[in-house]
Amino acid sequence: MNTRGTEEIRHRLTIALQEIEEAHEGSMEMLADGFQAFADTVDVASQETDRKILLALRERDRQRARDIRRALRQLEDGNYGICEECGEPIAPARLKAFPTTTLCVHCKEALEQEQYAHAR
Repeated sequence: MNTRGTEEIRHRLTIALQEIEEAHEGSMEMLADGFQAFADTVDVASQETDRKILLALRERDRQRARDIRRALRQLEDGNYGICEECGEPIAPARLKAFPTTTLCVHCKEALEQEQYAHAR
């Protein structure tokens, strides 16, 4: 991948990480301030459901942030875009579509087929 392509990806990853961090701050405020005790059991159940959803979304965002930081480190180290499974370069179009990917299309398809076979 050329320098312009890697800089574009670095920029997109940096912005995505900032957005996740800002959303994290907002969700922390919601957890701290947005939930109050209610006498009505329906309100309590609804509040607990909202809390569980918020925590699940935060966990998803934490994983996404880890993936982004890993990709940014790989960009810095000069080993970004190399498939972790086979060691071959990942297609630039795939990196552009999925900048945190660690597998080439061939290895990703093989992994998905294996997972599908085990799920049956």
